[in-house]
This record gives sequence, structure tokens and C-alpha cells, in this order.
Amino acid sequence: MRTKLKYGIGIFLALIILSLFMYFNFLQPRWRYIIIHHSSTELGNVRIFRNGHEARGGAWYFNDPMLYHMVIGNGNRLKDGYLDLGTRWRRQQLGGGCCTFKALSRAKKTTDLFKAFSEYYNFTGIHICLVGDFEKDQVSPAQMSTLCSVVTSLCRRYDIPAYAIRGHKEVQLAPTNCPGKHFPLERFRKQIATNLRAGIRGRKVSLYTWKIRTVNFCPLLGLLFGEYYYSSFLLLIDLGLFFLFYRIALRLLGISLFARIKKEKKNINVHKEKHEYTEAIDTESSIPYKRENKQSLPNEKNICQTVKPL
Repeated sequence: MRTKLKYGIGIFLALIILSLFMYFNFLQPRWRYIIIHHSSTELGNVRIFRNGHEARGGAWYFNDPMLYHMVIGNGNRLKDGYLDLGTRWRRQQLGGGCCTFKALSRAKKTTDLFKAFSEYYNFTGIHICLVGDFEKDQVSPAQMSTLCSVVTSLCRRYDIPAYAIRGHKEVQLAPTNCPGKHFPLERFRKQIATNLRAGIRGRKVSLYTWKIRTVNFCPLLGLLFGEYYYSSFLLLIDLGLFFLFYRIALRLLGISLFARIKKEKKNINVHKEKHEYTEAIDTESSIPYKRENKQSLPNEKNICQTVKPL
């Protein structure tokens, strides 16, 4: 009864650990939110923002200095409505558009502490920046059209619901007006929800390269393409799951692989020792027997010498 219970618990734990491994490495969507920003500048593109963010500092090691995944131009230094993909998107690196430390320092309540931890949105959010200052100006129709098409495609591919589209000010406690009072955030969310219900696919061209598809299939492979933080986090989870699987589940099942190999090697060595011992006994017992036979057998020369002639 005790053995059956142990086997049942072992099988149950093994299934849980294997299902967690499959979820974290293959089934969990890489992105869960889409964060909308405005640059609060009159001009910009990926190169300009990279230089500015690099001079300001604050990017994590091994990540691209530009904090956004994508930039949509307004006609100044980047064509109006043109989508410019950043290195963080090409490598599937985490975003950096949400500030954490300022918000933590200004938090006064427990709820503020939870809201302040916006680094979660950097790990799980796709950050899209529209060039322009939408506190003063309106979003151009070309920018809005491109944004709507891109976000619809991203929502459909990563199964992101329309309510998970957030403005920068909604995911960061530190004071900010981004993406500006003239950006129609609520109307934009309703438009995306309508597109998703209508089955509109949105823009796919140039958004998903083979590297992006590979990392999306198994985020752990991001270590090969320059994405280190999320992939390293997954690697730690996998090592923990492997440890639990080997130390608990397999022990309960009584199927310790290394113990089995060790036992087989021990059996082989015992068999070898027995074989060598039996061979040694056989050789030792046969040698005196031959000597006795040699001594007992008469020699022809001795017989001739002992017989005297008449």
C-alpha cells in the first residue's frame, strides 16, 4: 500500500513538473501587453533615439540603448506613418520604457508599491513610440493607421486582448503624461477590439523574421540571438524544475537514472571479479595435478638403465 501511494505521488509530481516545463518554455506567450509612448519631440527615428538614450544612460547591460521596440515616424527625419523596428524588437529583448526606481521612491501606500513595480511591463510589454508631442499636436492619420495595423497584428499573434493595450501613464506611477492628452487611447482600444472581433489580421510584413519566430517558439533560444535576461530567467526555472524532477519525482518512483547506471556498473565489476577468481582457482588446481602425473609416469631411459643385461 505504501509503495503504491509513493508511486502515485511520484507520477503526479512528475506530470506537474513536466507540464510546467512545457508551459514556461513553449506555451507561455512571450508578450502580454502593448505600451504606447510618444516621443514628446518634433522629430525622431531609431538612430536619433538610440543616441539620445545612450547619452542619458540607464539601459541594462547587453541590451540596446534605445528603450523602445518600434518607432512610427511623423514626417520629420522619418516618413509619416513609417514603421522603424528597433534592435530590441529584432532580438526580442525586454523593453525599457517604464521607470521603476522613481516610482518606488515616491510610493506612500502599499498599493502604490505594487503599482510602482512597472518593471513587469518592461519584461512582458511591447513598447511602441510615436514621434511627436501629443500634449500639443494631434496624431497624424498615417501614424494612427500604421499603429492600428501593427497593434492588431501583434494582438492576434500573441493573443493579447484589447484591454492589455496601455498608455505609458497607465503602467507607471512616476508622473508622466505620455502618450499625451491628444492621443485617443480609449477610442484606439475600442478600434482594436472591433478589429479582433471582425477577424482583421493587420500588418505582418517585416514584423516577424525567422529569428523572432524561433525565439517566440522557445524563448530559451534567445540566448543565441542576444536576449539574455528573460532567457536566463527561464534557464533558472528549468534548472529548478529539473532538480525537483530528479530529487523528488524520480526518487518517489524509484527510477533514479544515475543510481541504475551505478548499480549496473557494480554488477559488471562483481561478475568480472567472480570470473577472474574462478579462472585463478582452475589454473592453481590444474598445475600440481600435472606435476604429479609427470612424476608418477616412468621414463623410458630410467627403465633401460635399471634393467641389467644377462
